[in-house]
Amino acid sequence: TNMESARFELATLIRQIYKGLPDGVTYPAISTSSTGREAKAILTFTVNADIPTQEIETYCQDNIVKALGLIDGVNSVDLTGATPFFRELAYDPQMLDAYGVSINEVMEVIKSAMGEAKIVGSVSNVGILLTNDIDPERLEEIPIKSVNGRVIRVGDIATMSYKEKEPTVYSRINGLNTINISIYPEPYVNTIDVCERVKAKMNELSLKFPDKFAVIIAYDTSIELQDEIDKIIVRTV
Repeated sequence: TNMESARFELATLIRQIYKGLPDGVTYPAISTSSTGREAKAILTFTVNADIPTQEIETYCQDNIVKALGLIDGVNSVDLTGATPFFRELAYDPQMLDAYGVSINEVMEVIKSAMGEAKIVGSVSNVGILLTNDIDPERLEEIPIKSVNGRVIRVGDIATMSYKEKEPTVYSRINGLNTINISIYPEPYVNTIDVCERVKAKMNELSLKFPDKFAVIIAYDTSIELQDEIDKIIVRTV
């Protein structure tokens, strides 16, 4: 169809330009809803290492996802399971009392200066969680109120730290943190061929993995497909 031709052409162009995109840019995915087909992963790798999941994700994004996304027949490569990092702003109760500053006042000035989207949660009324892309220096300089002629700023009543958010679900293999890499195909491709090329590329990439960094295949649809093909061949012989 014209839609499929356009999609194939767009996927080809994306592969051509992706090499020149800035570091950290994830591989673009093409999605359509007109066909009614539900995209399913054809391969899932489990990556495990003795480092925080965010560091595993960063390594995979920089060294694995980009390479796999350039393979013909691959539509998108998704990473799941990483626990995000946040900036935690912890209040100093004594300073809050000394300056007569309420937690609500702090929240409101941050929302006003940096946007509500930067606040992602609270920590038992002793602090708030902010997105990790926030500028700490700018945050500390945000004025809250004036007390006896002195401007009280966020940095006067709170301290900032960078930490991993407590995961809601733990994913570990042999005590190591894990994340998943899922491969989604373009329509009408030879699934077995795409799986083999992806696995071959992953084997090549694994030669340069850091110590205690490993990848295993958690799901491979090509095995099921090949089994079905073999059964059909046996029946027809």
